[in-house]
Amino acid sequence: MIMSIVRKSLKYKGLFILVNVLLIIVYACEMLIPYMFSQFVDNITLTGTFSVVLEPVLIITLALVVLLIASFIKHVYSEYLISKVNNDFLDELDKKLESLPLKVTQKENPSYLNRRLFNDIITAVTFVHENFSVAIIMSLSSLVLLGLIASIQKLMLPVVFLAVFINTLGILVFHKLIYKRGYEYREIHNLYYSSNNDRLSNIKETKIHAWYDISGHQVNQNFNNLLNKGIQVYKVMASISNIGTLSKNISLILSILLGGYLFTLDKMSIGQLILVSTYTNMCLINTESFLKLGQEYQHAKVSYNRLHEFLDMPDEANGDLVLEDIHNLEIKDLSFSYDESKRLISSLDLVLTRGKIYCLKGKNGHGKTTLVDLILGLNHDYCGAIRYNGHELKDLDMRHARKHLISVVLQEPQMQRISVKDNLYRGLQTSSDDKAVFDIEEILDLEDAQTLSGGEKQKIAVLRALLKGSEVLILDEPVSAMDAEGIRQLKNELQAMKSKKIILLISHNEEVFDIVDEFIEIKDMY
Repeated sequence: MIMSIVRKSLKYKGLFILVNVLLIIVYACEMLIPYMFSQFVDNITLTGTFSVVLEPVLIITLALVVLLIASFIKHVYSEYLISKVNNDFLDELDKKLESLPLKVTQKENPSYLNRRLFNDIITAVTFVHENFSVAIIMSLSSLVLLGLIASIQKLMLPVVFLAVFINTLGILVFHKLIYKRGYEYREIHNLYYSSNNDRLSNIKETKIHAWYDISGHQVNQNFNNLLNKGIQVYKVMASISNIGTLSKNISLILSILLGGYLFTLDKMSIGQLILVSTYTNMCLINTESFLKLGQEYQHAKVSYNRLHEFLDMPDEANGDLVLEDIHNLEIKDLSFSYDESKRLISSLDLVLTRGKIYCLKGKNGHGKTTLVDLILGLNHDYCGAIRYNGHELKDLDMRHARKHLISVVLQEPQMQRISVKDNLYRGLQTSSDDKAVFDIEEILDLEDAQTLSGGEKQKIAVLRALLKGSEVLILDEPVSAMDAEGIRQLKNELQAMKSKKIILLISHNEEVFDIVDEFIEIKDMY
């Protein structure tokens, strides 16, 4: 996990090095300041004059200025680096999800999946940059501190070693438990968030059916599960916190007893005692951080493993044979079912060629959308054959075909949260000015395509498909929300271009039936 994220960070090598160099400077200044103070205490104790004040004050002031500047720059650029790596990681995961079989991603609630990805990425990346890098530098810092303490008084070293032992023991005892509890808690927390998102998404339906008294049942049930699991997590975290508190205070008591005794024997000066106590406390803070590191590592490991549940999945099947054009689509003895029960499509034979407009008819739920998914190569779990130009679909590069040779208009086109014009030309290699199919001049300059009506969205989606100039055109209920003039314009355009395309309509609207050359009854599949 750690090296994988570090490799992602090294894409910004200069920034990564700068942040860590600044971190080293911060720790060096934090060690220098108490050292100069202890020197001042011993000097003023020995000389009894105020003249020894100037030098340590200047050095401490300079160290403080450097510390503040380095700390400020480090925090700014660290956040910048983390944000860049987070976005790169998110982009990698989004691309992976887009490459997975459609049936895999459709299982997940989009809101739940989005929140899960963001939370897990932030947890894993932040751990490496804010905890792991700091832990390495703290380790070096601790070695330096131990060396300095040993050079002053070796008898003080067992105090530090005892704290390290207690904290290490706590990590070994609890690290597996916090991993298990943390994984379970995060999963339930995401379900809790997702269920509340579902509740808010269905406010209209709640009002229509007056479900006010039952709309929050699922949210409350998930909250109770979350609360119970959270208590288990908090118990483990409280135990870990107590271990840190115990080791710190035991070490503090021993430092006072042993340091005070050595001072009475004249084996330590006041300044040395202050310095050793300060450095010992810094070592204790480091060991507490190491204890927290173990806890945070388990959280980060949970998040990283959850992310890799997707990254490790095999991509959707895709062949390597690239088609230059499509003039024929043949379906032979095609059968498909989502489970081992009743088949949705059975022994279907079909041939689609250029020059005709086909219309796929049938009741909802009888396999029309599924057939389109199969034709597009979005699902390879079928029996029989689907051939383009005589080539089996499973051998074809269907990503290339969908990008260049096939245009699809969904029944309810989704507009991106960008301008209407950007939605119109989304995915197109050129921005043509030929928009005469529909009268869309009034909406073309709108900045937010989300504000369009259903009919306007259909026009934009249909026009985008036409501008793409594909060999195959598939339109799923393209006129269900369209006005009469828009329907007339679309029909004229489809008739004008059909000689060069394979056009497949999925429609119950009789207004388009007069341009259809051949109907395909879905009932014939059973």
